[in-house]
Amino acid sequence: MHGSKSEAMPRDSGRLGATLLSLLVGRWLPLALIVLLGLILRSQYFTAPLADAHRWRQIDNVTIARHFAEGPFDLLHPQVNWGGPGDASVEMEFPLLPALIAIGYLGFGESPMVARTVVIAFSLALIGVVYLIGVNLYGIAAGRGAALLIAVSPSAVYFGRIPIVDTLMVFFSAAAVLAFVRYFGTRRRRDAFIGGTALGFALLVKLPAALMLGPVAYIAWRSARRSTLRHTPFWTAILLPLFVTVTWYWHANNLYLETGLTVGIWRGAGTYPPALLPLVGPTSTFTGWADAGLLTNLEFYEGMIGRIYGLHLTPPGFVLCIVGAVVSWRSGAGVGIVAVWMLAVLSFVVVVGQGNWIHEYYQLPLLPPAALLFGLATAPVFDGNWVRTCVAGGWRGPVAVGLAVVLSAVTAFHYSGVVEGYFRPGRLDMVPIRAGAAIDRATPANGVMVVVEHAHSVNAANSPMLLYHARRRGWSFDLDSITVPAVLRLRAFGATHFATTLWAQMEAERPEVAHLLEHETEAVATLDAPADFRLFRLP
Repeated sequence: MHGSKSEAMPRDSGRLGATLLSLLVGRWLPLALIVLLGLILRSQYFTAPLADAHRWRQIDNVTIARHFAEGPFDLLHPQVNWGGPGDASVEMEFPLLPALIAIGYLGFGESPMVARTVVIAFSLALIGVVYLIGVNLYGIAAGRGAALLIAVSPSAVYFGRIPIVDTLMVFFSAAAVLAFVRYFGTRRRRDAFIGGTALGFALLVKLPAALMLGPVAYIAWRSARRSTLRHTPFWTAILLPLFVTVTWYWHANNLYLETGLTVGIWRGAGTYPPALLPLVGPTSTFTGWADAGLLTNLEFYEGMIGRIYGLHLTPPGFVLCIVGAVVSWRSGAGVGIVAVWMLAVLSFVVVVGQGNWIHEYYQLPLLPPAALLFGLATAPVFDGNWVRTCVAGGWRGPVAVGLAVVLSAVTAFHYSGVVEGYFRPGRLDMVPIRAGAAIDRATPANGVMVVVEHAHSVNAANSPMLLYHARRRGWSFDLDSITVPAVLRLRAFGATHFATTLWAQMEAERPEVAHLLEHETEAVATLDAPADFRLFRLP
């Protein structure tokens, strides 16, 4: 008897292990392969400098990260390089992304690869979160389809690999939706806590995450109706993040009142501090709100639809999202959550029309609800049993269908033009990098710069690029805003050098400034600088 028992136990353990392995592979292997595909796409040109599309916003974040890494690591006072040599604390979102990048810098050294790794991690996590939302609403097969669209969406790929906060905002927003869906299904306080934490981080890293209150409110109403008022964990998970968010942005506004520096939270970005403003030339600021002219312009709506069609979803994804919307509406399965989510995002696109018109990444919140509709439409393709029944038996059918799906997804990604238009491997903007290196070699480490690197730019006062690559602090102008009185006043404020990458244009459009520099300052020789670059030492 003893011997027979000892022989039975290994057989039972082996069957149990095989069963667990089968469940693991059967359920999670497709998701793992989808995440791997997303990682491969996001790892393109991983070592390239931050000189591709939307480099201005990228450099802003890594500048703040550099200041954190060099110390002091003060989250309450994020510092920029375009506010002069003193306190350059800036009104901005909670600097979670710069802080995480700075931690990476402290561990591995300053590198674009470190900054990209942080964002890629959140982008890949978003794939998993959207998968879980799909599983909760529509089932495993639909979750896989939703995850695939997030993995291969050209915009999700590109903006999921550059240091901007929008990918983090979308991740935390989707995580909040998932947690609250689970909370109202289980009533576990842990899910409410996770949902509140995710919602708080989403709001802190970027305020447009407030649009998530729409689908979250719908989830609560659909699940509990009037009894929602008695769900203390839920209200705690909503009100506490809102209180923390209000507290941070009140603090950020106080930073602006102290330094006059902002990236454009409550007021337009691109203004100079009050002491300097009367001396500069015409300036232009950026505010994201729509106006009547934009909202009545058919080109705006055509452009948004074209961008969603070509960049965010790709043509096959766009069509299948519409099919998914029809299927969702006719079946009634989860239609309310996704519909409210989608309407909230579309209302943001319209209300913040200027911002959405200029910045493609403003539409990233559209991707999770669109991906859920895509997953619903394509669920049969991601259902192994359906594939084996309709295509072929055994493992060959699912493998063949899987390869066809991947090939179609990669093809759609390629033909979106995102590599040429956004990655830009053949036309990176190397001018600020080369000019910055020349400044770094030719000036002392404590030098304070006045720079002109744009001809006519919206919010040129906030331009961080040349100063970042020069590893210097100072002030930034364009040819419209630079004036002789401004240069003289900044010299009194501590400016030691003047640099421009647009010398020929400056001579033509600002001859009085060029005359001042040529006759009353000392030219500094530089090596390996761009052809139109000039550097002067201010007396």
